[in-house]
Amino acid sequence: MTNIKLFTALALILSAFYAFAHEGMHGPGSESDYDGNGVLSLAEFSLSGLAEGLNDAQIAELFAHLDLDDSFYLTSPEFIRGLAPQG
Repeated sequence: MTNIKLFTALALILSAFYAFAHEGMHGPGSESDYDGNGVLSLAEFSLSGLAEGLNDAQIAELFAHLDLDDSFYLTSPEFIRGLAPQG
């Protein structure tokens, strides 16, 4: 779980550089919206640099954590809320 916490902090920092990257998904995660449909699928998330260094189980766990509405897609708001520190 510590790896996931470190990963989420790093992902937040890195994703800030990509805010408002293109028309579809805006803000964090948008650079990984390869098909431009405005959301991230698990496949897109898996291929992104956000999942770099994680095995398939860790990727699926992190994706499920971020997918707050269980839609099997990530929106920018889910991405941001999912990575925000829990207090």
